[in-house]
Amino acid sequence: MESRKIDSLIAEHVMEKEVLNASSCTKDGDDPYLMRIKNDHCIPLPAYSTSIEAAFSVVEKFGEYMCIHCNDKKGFVVVIPRLPSGIQVEADTAPMAICLAALRSKNVKVDDV
Repeated sequence: MESRKIDSLIAEHVMEKEVLNASSCTKDGDDPYLMRIKNDHCIPLPAYSTSIEAAFSVVEKFGEYMCIHCNDKKGFVVVIPRLPSGIQVEADTAPMAICLAALRSKNVKVDDV
């Protein structure tokens, strides 16, 4: 699944933002993935899955419940230990691992990235 689609899923399911298509509102830029900020004005979605800065806004939603570790084999491991299922996700980058763990915690299925 492409990273912008994952960003869209994060905005909708984790950050609880309204995600719109380009024809739904006035926008800044050409990005087809938009997020409503007020009235009918939209901005491009943050790059949650590729930007560590944007990904940390996802971490802040979980607070102390999300742990991020380096892993020699696959890059990064994110663990959300306090959920009943004890989620653990590996990815090549920290932002992607954060996003995949957050989506799994919300029971959102994501195809192989």
